[in-house]
Amino acid sequence: MDALRRQSDQKVFAALLRQRSVHYQSSRKIWYVLGYHDLVTALRSPEIFSSSPNTVFDPHVLGGESQKQRRLHTVLARECLRLSETVGDDVRRSSMHLLERLASRAKFDPISEFARPLTDSLAAKWLGINGTSAPEPPDLRQPPGQITVADDVTWAKWQSVLANAGLERNADLVPFMRFLWVAASRASRLAIAAALLIVLRQQKIREELVRNSELVPGFCDEALRYDPPEYHLTRMTTTEVNVSGCKIPAGATVQLSVAAANRDPLTFHEPEAILIGRKPNPHLAFGAGPHRCPGFTLARVEVTAALRAFLEVMPEFRIATHAGAGPTGRFPMFAPHYRRCES
Repeated sequence: MDALRRQSDQKVFAALLRQRSVHYQSSRKIWYVLGYHDLVTALRSPEIFSSSPNTVFDPHVLGGESQKQRRLHTVLARECLRLSETVGDDVRRSSMHLLERLASRAKFDPISEFARPLTDSLAAKWLGINGTSAPEPPDLRQPPGQITVADDVTWAKWQSVLANAGLERNADLVPFMRFLWVAASRASRLAIAAALLIVLRQQKIREELVRNSELVPGFCDEALRYDPPEYHLTRMTTTEVNVSGCKIPAGATVQLSVAAANRDPLTFHEPEAILIGRKPNPHLAFGAGPHRCPGFTLARVEVTAALRAFLEVMPEFRIATHAGAGPTGRFPMFAPHYRRCES
């Protein structure tokens, strides 16, 4: 079970899932749920599998079932959907601007020099705040009155959106902004990185996408299944629960393995293969149930537009020879740089 700590090792997930859906790691006192149907059941039962121990996002977004928290989640989902319907061209323009500057370089890091500045700058623009290169804007840790605003009109618009939904213009603004930042920047950045890694390693897929860009949306959805932005979702049981014959006690820490569930052979045909036109593709990259990521539509638009631009500007690219490790963080296998191939 210690191998589960290496989140990128999909072979470990597959081997454990072949044994059974639920495992317990006594050294860390953590339960792991791997099977697709068990994950769906858990994600749709927040009253049993509570998200309260998760401190990555604001508790207003993930934790609790109060009327106010449900309303905030609904507003987030609605506004992310609205953004996703209008920002495609914006993502493409920003992507092209970055890529055209990088195309003349002998090599570059696709995360620190493309995916990250792209998603950070877009998120800052959409939120109406000053941009930053940090994973999460330090400004969004401050009270609303201390946040540096770059666009008063956009800022006022978000305040009006909250007020019209019966939420507090100021008190609920920071958790709202923090989640939108995560949806528009961090989640999208990881998804772009995963998609780029796949097309880099699999030449046939890359060539097929270059020939027919209409296949890109389906491929991006498959990339999300194959390598989701978050491998595990942490939950805590509020009562004893039976999962696939295993009794998990109340108060237990549970890791719901999205990475394993997305490769469950009982749900996905040829789960280890990347099938561009996979249908159906009910992956759990954005979760499920009442706490499903409300920014999933926005993330899909960003990934699709960014990858289309990348393939258009750099249809032929590969890992640079003898490239050193780069500051890639979540994707250590992305350490080699990409470079454009000479014609």
